[in-house]
Amino acid sequence: MKTLLSGISALMLIGLIIATVIYQQTFSNASIADLDEAEKGNTKEESDLPEDVNPTDSLVTNQTVDYAIENEQLFVTYDKGTDWIHVPIEKSLLFAGDYNGREDELILQSYILSEERTVFLHPKGENAVAITYSLNKGKSWQTSVIVEN
Repeated sequence: MKTLLSGISALMLIGLIIATVIYQQTFSNASIADLDEAEKGNTKEESDLPEDVNPTDSLVTNQTVDYAIENEQLFVTYDKGTDWIHVPIEKSLLFAGDYNGREDELILQSYILSEERTVFLHPKGENAVAITYSLNKGKSWQTSVIVEN
């Protein structure tokens, strides 16, 4: 029994080593390719985009009411992504404070999305917490301070 468990452990260890080597080779090859592209000047930045390009053209969703973060802006839709409405909140406010996670998805429980009410929680100034909300599907937005310290 000991030899069987030792054999399985050794195989797992060898598998982990092989996976690590493959991952490192893939990562270093991608980095080299990215550097080559940058040296050739083939990288595109946001400023290189034509002015007539709509930032919401690439947004897709299957949800009736949903949000998306694109080009450092927050958008909401109420019709499965046919029309996107810009939310007047700076992206940096949505992820302010001690948050260190992904910035392509909103922080859980920091927003409410429904057909009747859309609410986003964010800091306002140094010591206040506010909500920016719409009660009419994004036609108008209001901001209210809910906690001042």
